[in-house]
Amino acid sequence: MSSLATVESFPKITCEIGVDRHFTKMEWELICPNSWSKIEYLTKVPLHKFISLAFYKSLKQPGKRYVNYLLLYQRVVWSLDDVLSVRFFSLPLEQIHNFIWMEEKVEKHYVALDIKNEQTKRKFKLDIMTLTFRIWAAGYGLLKGEGRKYVDHDFLMILKTNIEKRHHSRKRTVLKKLSLILEKEKESPVTVPIITCEVGVDRHFTRIEWDLICSNSWSRIEYLTKIPLEKFSNLAFYTSLKGPEKRYVNYLLLYQRVVLSLDDALSFRFFLLPLEKIQNFAWLDDKLEKYSDELLKLDNKNDYKKNRLKINVITLVFRIWAAGYGLYRGEGRECVDDGILNILKEHFGKSSDKYRRVILTKLSLILEKEKESPVTGRIDVRRVPKSKIDLEKDGWDVIINEYHNELAENIYEFIFNYLLSQVKDLDIRTVYQKGTQSNKIRRAIRPITIATWTKWSAEMRGYVKLFYGFGLNSSSDLISGGLEKILIHVSRKWVRKKIGNFRSLIKRWLMYYIERYDLNLNVNTIIPHSMKRKTTQFGKILNLGNAYTLIEALLDEQSPFINENDVLEFRCRRVCLIQLATGSRVTAICLLLKDCITTDHYGNKWMQLHKTKNGKPQVVKATEDVQNWVEQSSKFAPKDKVFSPKNDRYFGDGLTEYRLFANTSEVATLTSNQIGKFLTKIQKRLWPDMPKEEYFTSHDFRRMHAIYMVMKKKSKHEIQDQLGHSGPNSLIPYLATSSPEIQQYYSEIYKEGIWGNVVNKLEEPTDLELDPLLEQAAKVVQAEDKEQFISSLLEKFKGEEVEFGFSNDASFMPINNVSAGFPRFTHNCVAHEMLNCGHTELHCFKCDYYKPDDDKYNEHIAEIFRFMLLALRGEDMAKSKRDTIQKELVSIRSHDIIELIDESFPKLLEKKFLITSREIPKLKNGLWDKAKSYWKKYKKTKPILTFEEALHYLKEGKLEWVGKEASQ
Repeated sequence: MSSLATVESFPKITCEIGVDRHFTKMEWELICPNSWSKIEYLTKVPLHKFISLAFYKSLKQPGKRYVNYLLLYQRVVWSLDDVLSVRFFSLPLEQIHNFIWMEEKVEKHYVALDIKNEQTKRKFKLDIMTLTFRIWAAGYGLLKGEGRKYVDHDFLMILKTNIEKRHHSRKRTVLKKLSLILEKEKESPVTVPIITCEVGVDRHFTRIEWDLICSNSWSRIEYLTKIPLEKFSNLAFYTSLKGPEKRYVNYLLLYQRVVLSLDDALSFRFFLLPLEKIQNFAWLDDKLEKYSDELLKLDNKNDYKKNRLKINVITLVFRIWAAGYGLYRGEGRECVDDGILNILKEHFGKSSDKYRRVILTKLSLILEKEKESPVTGRIDVRRVPKSKIDLEKDGWDVIINEYHNELAENIYEFIFNYLLSQVKDLDIRTVYQKGTQSNKIRRAIRPITIATWTKWSAEMRGYVKLFYGFGLNSSSDLISGGLEKILIHVSRKWVRKKIGNFRSLIKRWLMYYIERYDLNLNVNTIIPHSMKRKTTQFGKILNLGNAYTLIEALLDEQSPFINENDVLEFRCRRVCLIQLATGSRVTAICLLLKDCITTDHYGNKWMQLHKTKNGKPQVVKATEDVQNWVEQSSKFAPKDKVFSPKNDRYFGDGLTEYRLFANTSEVATLTSNQIGKFLTKIQKRLWPDMPKEEYFTSHDFRRMHAIYMVMKKKSKHEIQDQLGHSGPNSLIPYLATSSPEIQQYYSEIYKEGIWGNVVNKLEEPTDLELDPLLEQAAKVVQAEDKEQFISSLLEKFKGEEVEFGFSNDASFMPINNVSAGFPRFTHNCVAHEMLNCGHTELHCFKCDYYKPDDDKYNEHIAEIFRFMLLALRGEDMAKSKRDTIQKELVSIRSHDIIELIDESFPKLLEKKFLITSREIPKLKNGLWDKAKSYWKKYKKTKPILTFEEALHYLKEGKLEWVGKEASQ
């Protein structure tokens, strides 16, 4: 703007103001002499065209100057948005009374406006006259009768909102002072100033400012305004203040008159403050509403969670604000950028407050998406876990410090110098062994996984403690008699498997020790072979009754045990179901890409597992259920690409891709640990009294799928392909995982020995490599003469009819979904099922979805009677078994059946057939007595009955009290 001339020097004004017409030649000559020819063509353009900002920008300099004069004389007016976004020419404002009046009032009130010197006054005068012209160009004068309209309080509020949207802090300050001038002048209709306090200035509040913030409380805090402002940045000084004084400091922080260090701000407890007065928080409120669907996912309709998220994000933002940082450019003393977010990430990484870390992630998501913010990427605030090696070193540091002796240090070297080198490399070493034909033999050192190394390291730490308790502080103490004492001790205290692990690991250490120090010792002399028959169990014995209950809970979309509105539980549930349906490893499913389902040219659907344990991609058939779960998951999949690191801390793929699953913050993929926690949470709800050791893991779903395939008579190759195994070393444990049918099979042919079982599981003896098979054999049985053992094994291969199957014993009653004669109809069951894992009639009887026919009471009693006989048979078989594992295998199954019977009686009789709870124990005990009587008499001739035989027997036995009519 030009400097203002004195009023006496004005030429007589001949131009009308506020008329809707172009300038005449005479008018223009008085305004800009000798320039009519340059703009004459513009007077032929319709006047309404000059209202368009786009048209204005298309003009050249003379044309733009002409439009500026049209605005000065209000021949045209612009919208408020347009006048605030355009830079105007320097104009003779002194020709308009509106601006003469404004200049006089600035001179009059400059002291009250806290303008301290001439330089500040000149700068302020230029700013306020510029703002006044912008208001004038929108058609508004400062006085009534001046301009097409006049400025009032409502207009100032609209102007304030418009300026705040543009984040012009300087214009806000000028508007505040303009409103103060207008409020003091009677000629203006403005009665209340609109902007009360400047933000980010280094001074105390004035009395006027404070009265507008907290009216009638100046006297309580006036003395604080005499204290140097920098003292209020001291947290110790703040804690020494009283309530009203602390409130004053809170307002200083709200208006950024003082700022705290970031550490202090994050530990500070604040008062409830009117955050809506600060544009930083109004902006944040808008963005929280804008991104609520993405931030809350399935909970976006939950008002409680939405409000809780809003409170937590705003609280965090105020802490950042109190440290001097605004969320976008031009707001606050400084602006939050990637560097500040990383400082906050590091701070929260030290804290155990997980929720703060989640809130920081959600805030970074908002800032990343907004152009006004300099933040370029969201923050992943997961704690970076220590590597397994570092964790083990920490554990060993404690051991070395506590048991500082030569033996502990030697074992430490064995773990970190010798075993750790085997994790990646295959090394051929020359080892001295006494008693061989030559002094040196070559021994292959097979590579081990990091998980095996971690397990051995942890076990060896425990052994160091054990040795110390026996006073064994050196390697020589252990070798010369100490180890014998230890073996005697552990043989009385430990289970056989634990003893076997101890012997194996100590042997490894002895071989390393002998090699390192070139000792003339024989390992087998120090720790001889155990001659006892090993009963190593391949695979885990699953409680299939509980497995059915867990699967039922996962399949039920209305299950009370799973919160489908929680996005993490929503995703974890589908990961478990996909794993159960495909048999894939949970880590591979967690890494699934969003477009993992593909269609071949035959129209078949396949699921692509791009990252597996062996590093090779795998493709599995995608059933309708799997397709459905993938489709459901994709609707709530992360919208942005997610990076999954690949290192010794994370089992990732090293890719940044669109994922099907992610954690709640959506900056990382789901992990097997999160799936494990989800399953633990469900099982706590299902079985509050069950020990955690008996809980199912995600890997058990893989075992269940293997059982299912075995029961469906799938070939070894089909199972191997489906599970993604490369050879029998991995496959045999799954085949030996005990399903009910497999357990019965084992018990029937137990007399033939365990190798009868393994051989009968092979479709073709020639397609199984002999070396891996012999290695598995070494884990199962200790043979005195290995050559004789191998010969007998080969003879067994030749003599057996090699086919996969089960016992054809007619008396065998399968414990699975195969019907044995009991009449079940579709209308009796309203449940849905995917896989049948131990789904027996007893499971139906105790199930809430089962609805029996009212006239089938005796039939149900007969079926329970059959299961009682099966349980008695299992108990009898367990007594006759000499092998511990087989004994446990059979007895555990009997125990499951008895548990199911106990659960079935109250559910079936009381709730379905309305038998009183007092009568139920009598009925159950009576039926057990009858079953025991039958078993004692007929166990050798007719151990198991079909349903029809059981029903007939109970009727012919004249057990009238078993019937419903008699019980009533």
